[in-house]
Amino acid sequence: MNCTWQIVAPVGERIAVWFTYINLHFSRDSPRSRDYVEMFEGMSTSHRTSSIRCFTGIGWRPTRMPPTVVSTSNALTVRFISDGIATDKGFRLRYEAKVIPHNGSCGSIQFLDASNTSGVIPSHQGRAGGMLYSSNMTCEWQLPQIPGLTTDVTLLNISLAKGDSMWLTAAAASGPGRRTFHVALDWNTISINRTLEPAVDVRMHFKSDSYSESTGFLIHFRLYNGE
Repeated sequence: MNCTWQIVAPVGERIAVWFTYINLHFSRDSPRSRDYVEMFEGMSTSHRTSSIRCFTGIGWRPTRMPPTVVSTSNALTVRFISDGIATDKGFRLRYEAKVIPHNGSCGSIQFLDASNTSGVIPSHQGRAGGMLYSSNMTCEWQLPQIPGLTTDVTLLNISLAKGDSMWLTAAAASGPGRRTFHVALDWNTISINRTLEPAVDVRMHFKSDSYSESTGFLIHFRLYNGE
């Protein structure tokens, strides 16, 4: 199967597309045998640079839905490719065309307890209200440190536009044995979880380019006695 759908909204509006069900064939024994859904900016699938996201069966399933995709213009094309080797139940999409506001202010740390040992950080202000993050953003957050406590960091609902990036750095506080860990995320990352040793300086970094925006991410962190 090779199916294509074009979604066109009035000028000035953008298109948000999300899955309500996805179950696509994927063979772990033969990775080239796979079905997938790909989304493109505009009304053409002929230019690779216009590809926004590609979803296959290996990363997504009925209990794990892909993130929302938001176009940068008033047109978006969806293509479904099935290799014909095997079948599965398919997918179901919903979409909405509207004027979607965006916000260029970095999110702030929100502590969830009086001891400041757990909290969340949204990628940008207004994320909970459905706003997109803006282009040309640069954000950095330093997580709190408490001597002797281990830091656990989880990122959920990651939806970065193509060309945008996020990375985590963690370094020993001081001394000749100082080590730095670097974990990079791109627009295809699903979620991550990292547990970092005590006395570590943990920083989260986010940068968006000058082209497109998306719904961002939510950072969860907690500090605890790892023994």
